Amino acid sequence: WGGIKETAPITLNDTEVRVTTNLLAALQRLSQKPRGTYFWIDALCINQRSTEEKNYQVPLMRNIYQQAECVLMWLGKEADNSHLAMSMIETWAAVLENIKDSFNKPSWTAMRYFFERPYWRRIWIVQEVVLSRHAVL
Repeated sequence: WGGIKETAPITLNDTEVRVTTNLLAALQRLSQKPRGTYFWIDALCINQRSTEEKNYQVPLMRNIYQQAECVLMWLGKEADNSHLAMSMIETWAAVLENIKDSFNKPSWTAMRYFFERPYWRRIWIVQEVVLSRHAVL
C-alpha cells in the first residue's frame, strides 16, 4: 500500500525490481532481522499485474497467515509521535496480560454482540462520538 507511483529499485534474486517507497522503507526496517529469516510479501510474491495469478494466490493467503510463525505489520515510517502510541499499546498489552484471567468468554461474546448492533454500522457514528465532548451510551 502507499503511493504506487512513487517507486524505487531493489535487487531481488539478481534482478532489479521496482517497489513502492513504502515497501522499500519496510524492507529496510526488516533488513535488521537475523539472517535466515524469511518473509512473504504479497507485493513481491504475487505478480500484481496478473489478475489470474492474484485470483489464484489471494485465497491461499489465509493459510499463509495461519501457518506463519510470526506476522509483522508495517504501519509506515515513524511520524506524529507514533512512538508514544506504540509505548501506550505495549503498556496496555502488559496490563491485559496481567488480568487476562478475569476475562471470561461470555463477557467477550456479549461485547461482540453489543458492537454488532446496527447502531454502530452508521457511518456518521464515528463523527458523532469523536467530535462530541462527552458521548453517553
